[in-house]
Amino acid sequence: MSDDKQTFGLDIPDDVQSQGRDRVLIAGAMSNPPPKTMADELSLTSPDGLLHGRDVLAQMVSELVQMARSSDEQAPATEYAADLCLKLVQDIQHSATDQELERLSNGHRLLLAGYLYGQLTMPDKNSHAEMSRHAIADIRRQTGFFSVDAERERGKQWMRGRASAIWAEDHAKELRIGEVAKTVHDDVVKEAEERQGQGDEGPHKHWPKSLEKIRATISEVAPDYATKPGRPPRK
Repeated sequence: MSDDKQTFGLDIPDDVQSQGRDRVLIAGAMSNPPPKTMADELSLTSPDGLLHGRDVLAQMVSELVQMARSSDEQAPATEYAADLCLKLVQDIQHSATDQELERLSNGHRLLLAGYLYGQLTMPDKNSHAEMSRHAIADIRRQTGFFSVDAERERGKQWMRGRASAIWAEDHAKELRIGEVAKTVHDDVVKEAEERQGQGDEGPHKHWPKSLEKIRATISEVAPDYATKPGRPPRK
C-alpha cells in the first residue's frame, strides 16, 4: 500500500488466529503504548478464501484496544468512538455463535458489508452524534451497559485520573486537595457537555459534580502534601 493511500479500516495481522490475539496481550502489556488515531485495513481473506467472522472480529479487537480511551485520560472523539466500537465488537464476540459468523452466513455478510461500505463513506458530525446517541441507548436497554452505579464509578475513575495528572505536573508540591478539586470540577462540567454533544447523557446525569463529592473522590489519589492544611509559602 502506498503511503498516500487513505484508509479507514483496521489492522492486518500476518496470522489472524495467533498473532491477532498476541497483539492484544502485547498492547495491554506495554506501559506507554504509542497513541493511535486511525486504524489500518482489515484482512478479509487468506490463501484458503474468506476469513471466518471471528477472525475478522479478532483483528478489530487487537486494533481497538490500542485506540479506545482509558479511564484516566481526557479522550478526543476518535478515542470515544473506538471505545464504543470495542464494546460492540466484544458483545458480538461473546453472544454470536460460530454458525452465525460462518463464511457467507448472514452475520458474516453483514460484517463484511458494513466494513466495505464504511470505506466508501464517512458520516458527518451530526449523523455520527445521532448514531452514537441511539447506539448507546440501545446498548443500555439490552445489556444494562453503564448502569447508574457503573456510570458514577466511571465518572469517579475519570476524576481520579484527571487529579493524578494535575498533581503529576505540580513539581513545586504546592497544590492542595481543595484547589485540585475546583479544577477537576470545572473539567468535569466541560467533559460532561462534550460527551452530551456526542450523545452520551451518562456524565451529565450521573457523574458527581459537587465540590464535596469530588474532593472525597480524588482524596484516594492525593499525595501526602496535598492533604496538609494551608498552602506552603512561596520561596
